[in-house]
Amino acid sequence: MFKLSIVKESHYGRHKAFHSTPSAPTSGSPTWTKVKNNHVAVNAFGWCRIVLHHVGIRIAMAKNNIPRHVGFIPDGNRRWAIDHGLPKETGYAHGINPGFLLYELCKEYGIKEASIYCFTQDNTKRPSIQKQAFSEASVAFALEIARRGAALLVVGDETSTQFPKELIKFRQRQGDGIKVNLLVNYGWEWDLVGLKNGGLRSEDVSRLDLIIRWGGGRRLSGFLPVQSVYADFYVRDEYWPDFDPQHFEQALAWYKKQDQTLGG
Repeated sequence: MFKLSIVKESHYGRHKAFHSTPSAPTSGSPTWTKVKNNHVAVNAFGWCRIVLHHVGIRIAMAKNNIPRHVGFIPDGNRRWAIDHGLPKETGYAHGINPGFLLYELCKEYGIKEASIYCFTQDNTKRPSIQKQAFSEASVAFALEIARRGAALLVVGDETSTQFPKELIKFRQRQGDGIKVNLLVNYGWEWDLVGLKNGGLRSEDVSRLDLIIRWGGGRRLSGFLPVQSVYADFYVRDEYWPDFDPQHFEQALAWYKKQDQTLGG
């Protein structure tokens, strides 16, 4: 039996009717009626998907293959800045608003947990002006999504001077909304060393279902190696500041076509 969910339509301007036929019943033959203008698809057995754009509400059949936990690697900020004739460090600030947009999309699509790569311990070897820029961008993003109600956890070495002091309180999860894990001054070796004391330092982060990376890189770059073990990996060639909601929508559509057997 299908469960219906109601989701507030976003203001991003992309309203797509999706008319896919569900699994056929044990008897009979489904008859589908498609009304293009109102985006209605109804069959003889009462299944339907209705998108009412004029009132800004989406009513959709809940899907079992929406990933519960999605990881994001927002790469390409410096290359984006260079392509726009700007200093490298300015690219990070241009990645903040796309992050807010992605956060709202995760809530809209019912994602339960999101992990985002902000900066790594290796990144702190970059010039100081770049370190300051990506640190400030990380803080600005973290504080705003916390204000919006995210259940925020920051994962990274808070004992280092490279860790922003403003985020220390988030080393323990704060909030009750969608779980958001920000990797700040994170290192995979730092994470695994925790096993000597009985557990990962990222032990409060669940197993990832899907990882999306911008900037064209076909590598994890140390992103939550244990939680990533069975994750599907989707890559966009666009640089992160050029994020478009369609990137996320297409990643979810791609994920639905994958065979998630977890080795079974």
